[in-house]
Parts: sequence; C-alpha cells; structure tokens
Amino acid sequence: IIIIMDQKILNEIIELIQKNNLVLAKKKSIDLMNTNKDNDLINNIMGIINLKEKKYSDSINFFKKAISINSKFLSATTNLAMAYKEVGDKVNSINYLKKALSINPNMYDVTHELGLLYFQKNELLQAKKYFLKSIKLNNSYENAYYNLGLTEFKMEDYKKSIINFKQAI
Repeated sequence: IIIIMDQKILNEIIELIQKNNLVLAKKKSIDLMNTNKDNDLINNIMGIINLKEKKYSDSINFFKKAISINSKFLSATTNLAMAYKEVGDKVNSINYLKKALSINPNMYDVTHELGLLYFQKNELLQAKKYFLKSIKLNNSYENAYYNLGLTEFKMEDYKKSIINFKQAI
C-alpha cells in the first residue's frame, strides 16, 4: 500500500525547519517516515534536520537514501555535498556537487561552491575555472568576483585580481 503524503504536513515541517524548531520538525518527520520510509522527500527532510543538528553521519545516510530512491534528486544531491563539506570530506563534496551540476548545469551557486572547495585544496586553476563559470551563469554574483580575485591574487596575477575585487564591490 502506497500512502500519499499530505502536502500540508510537508509544508508544516518545512516551515518548522525554517523557524529552527527542529524538535517538532523531527517528530513530525519521524511520524511520516513510519508510513513513508521509501519516500525521497521525507528522507531529504530528515537529512536536512540532522544536518542542522550537526548529526552529520545521520544526515549523510538520509541524503544517500533519498538519492537511492531518486537519482536525479537535485536538492538531496547538493545537501549531501554540503554534509560532506561539513565533515571535511572535500573529495566527496566535490563529487556530489559535480553530480548536481550534471543534473542542472546552470546553478551558479553550486558552481561557486566547487570553486571554493578547489581553492581550499589549493587547486587554483580549477578554482578559477569554476569561479569564472559561476560569473558566466550570473554576472552579478559578487562572491564569485571576490573569490576569483583572491584566487588570482594567490596566483600572483595582481592586475586581474584588482579588477575582480573592484567588480565585487
């Protein structure tokens, strides 16, 4: 028997998460999980709650479950990447961000996040590539200009660095 989740309950849970009422959000989510264990949405929601609670291992498991149910679930894929970033696993974070871009290549924020991860790994050419791509996708995204400027500064390309810092302001 497939039980269709009540959209009203899902909306309530999302609102509780936004208000940071994680205890009640988790209780309502667990109630839903009891009848919808194999639902990608509720697994993603449980992952978000656990991520906010800094229960990274649990959040990773919920996001993986959501993706195993729906391999093209963009939100769960980016959330999983962020969970891996929180535990310092840059390799898995990068892999899942790239998977997210394979689902939707037009996400400037995800592209920017890849640039940040490569910058943190000191892979400056890769960082620059993703910051430039982020700017191409959204030429008014100041963070990408700023981080491109930092990358170019670190690469000792001071002229370009100054241009991008100015663009960020």
